[in-house]
Order: sequence, then structure tokens, then C-alpha cells
Amino acid sequence: TVRVLALNAAGAGTGTLVLEVEQAPPVITALPVATAIRLGQPLSAVTLTGGAASVPGSFAFQEPSFTPPFGVAARTVVFTPDDTINYGPAEAQVPVTVNYITDFENAAKGSYASGDVSLDGISWNMTEALIGSLDNDFKIGTKSARLQGRGTSALTMLSDLSGIGTVSFQHRRYGTDTQVPWIVERSTDQGGTWAEIGRFTAGENAATFSATLDLPSALRLRIRTATAGNSNRRTNLDDIVITPYVAPVLPRPVMTSPLLATARVGADFTYQLTASNNPDLLEIEDLPAGLVVDPQTPGRIIGRPSEGGNFSVALRAANASGETTATLQLAIARSSYAGWSGQNAGSLPSSPALLLAYAVGAAADPQSPGETPVVAIEAGYLV
Repeated sequence: TVRVLALNAAGAGTGTLVLEVEQAPPVITALPVATAIRLGQPLSAVTLTGGAASVPGSFAFQEPSFTPPFGVAARTVVFTPDDTINYGPAEAQVPVTVNYITDFENAAKGSYASGDVSLDGISWNMTEALIGSLDNDFKIGTKSARLQGRGTSALTMLSDLSGIGTVSFQHRRYGTDTQVPWIVERSTDQGGTWAEIGRFTAGENAATFSATLDLPSALRLRIRTATAGNSNRRTNLDDIVITPYVAPVLPRPVMTSPLLATARVGADFTYQLTASNNPDLLEIEDLPAGLVVDPQTPGRIIGRPSEGGNFSVALRAANASGETTATLQLAIARSSYAGWSGQNAGSLPSSPALLLAYAVGAAADPQSPGETPVVAIEAGYLV
């Protein structure tokens, strides 16, 4: 609050002025990077590293208690400045990856009989399979899956995940059992049909199975024995890790249409702006008189120029990864060689440079060309 004093010939007056100073918004100059979490964990389990703003401060999730689903999605983070008197908070979006991981530590199934079990948020059917913790079981923690190795031994997901990038797990034979090959399959029709994505045979030492699917559709997985039989050929599996599908990121567009073009006053002209990497926006600005952007075709110039000269036309192409700008140099001729009459042809200057200046009308006096002319040659003709 400020006290104000005003004076004039009649006297003085006082009053108060209330000034309200708003907090300045900080500018986020670099986004933090979020570590991946597993399905079932809240955002508070994510570690944010890096990130910067125009003033000192820290980043945190807007909803730390929220438990995101499997996949990759943008989540809101809030930047809180250290100086909360002069600066307010700012928000930004950062991608968070949620993987599906099961290590069998929080589940129990003590028999080989077929049954369903919840493994870290997803229901699986275990047929001729159990969760073992014996000394002969290979396990990274205290438990692992033990598949019996008979004709119907299988570990099958009973629900879909929305797009899978990769799948991996650890395996080793149980004790000294003779082994059989195993098939890893995926289904995109809720288990109606299955397609093989890989095979493995467990051995004496622990090994990793991994496969890249990169499928955006909803699908589920199954691990089953590849051969029939009634003998124990037991195998242990542990630490199944499924990562979500991530759509490939296209680079920014690159201009592929020519950046030099010629036209003639009064003649039809067209030009199509093109760019690589699937641009979803094509823009053209600063067109000379008589030319417009075709409302039916993005990036297409049409029309008849009404003035000659050199023109710089602004081009822009953009996609989700960014934008690219360029300049189209457009030369528009004012007249043509074919338009000369016998009368003015007889008075043509002998100098080639003056001849070109005369042809394009760059000078009223052919002996004083003045500015640099606009010239283009097409199919052997001066245009």
C-alpha cells in the first residue's frame, strides 16, 4: 500500500494506492527424465532426474498417488521454485513407462494341477506348473515358476496388454532333469489363435529368453512345451518382463520439393510443396500477387502472377517431432523474347547483359539496365 499526496493551487489531497504484484511464472527449459516403474506401482515410485528452469527449484508429480496402467503416457509434473514469494509453480508433461514384471514372489500355487493365479496384477493360468521354492528350483529371489515339462505344461496370460514392445525372462532346468524345447507365443484375439515368437531349451546354467514384438494391438502371451510326453522334464522361469509398445518417432520433416522456381506474368503457375517423414502440416506464406494456396490441396501454389520480380516465399512443414522451414526463391519474368516486334527487335543492344535486361523489362533504357534482371531459361528460350 502506497500513500499518495497530490498538490495544486487549491491545496493538497492525500490517498492510498494499493499495488498488487503478481508472481512471475518460471520458464521450464529442460524436462526431467522419469525412470520406468512396474505395473501396480504409483507415480511416487518414479525417480525424476535432470530438468531445469529459469530459476532454482524442483520437479514432482502432480498426482504422486496415481497408479498408471501398463504402457507409456505423458504425466503432469509440477515445478516448484525455491523462491515461492516471487515465483509461482509451472507445469509440464513427461512420458512415464510402466512395464509388466512378475517375479512370483507375491503368489502361491503348490500343485501342478491346472489353476489360475494372479501374478502382479494379471491373471495367468498355470497348467502342469506351480510356484516353487525348493533348493533345486532356479530362482532369483525366493520363488519361481516350475513347469513340469509334460504334454500340456503351459503358462498362459488370461488378459491382454495394450501393445507389447519386448518380452524377456530367465530360465534354467530344474535340478538335473532332461529337457524339452519350449515355445513362446502371442495371441491378438484373446487366446483364440496363437503365433510363435520364439523357442528356448533350458540348460544347466541360467539363460535369458528375449523377443521383440513391437505390436501396438492388444495381445497376450503363452509359454508351452513343444513336445508331448508324460515324463518330468521340469524347467524354472523367473522375472518375466514385458515392456510396452512405443510408436517410432519420426524425424522432423525434410523439404524435398525444389527451392527454386520460375514463372511468367499472366501465365498459369503451379508448385507443390513436399517433405519427407509424413508431415501433417504444410504452410506457405508471402506469396506474390496473383498466386494463392490451393484450398483443396495442402502445400500447393496455384494462380497467375500479376507482377514480375524476385520473390522469397516462406515454406513450413511440421510433424509431431518438430518443424522445418525453408524459402522458395521464385523468379517471375515480366515479358518474353517471343513478344518482341520487328520494330523493337531492330534496336536491341549488342551486349548480352544488356540484352537480358532489355528482355525482362528491367530497364526502360536498354543502355542503362539498372537493377539485376530476373531471367530464366526454359527449353532454350528466354522467359
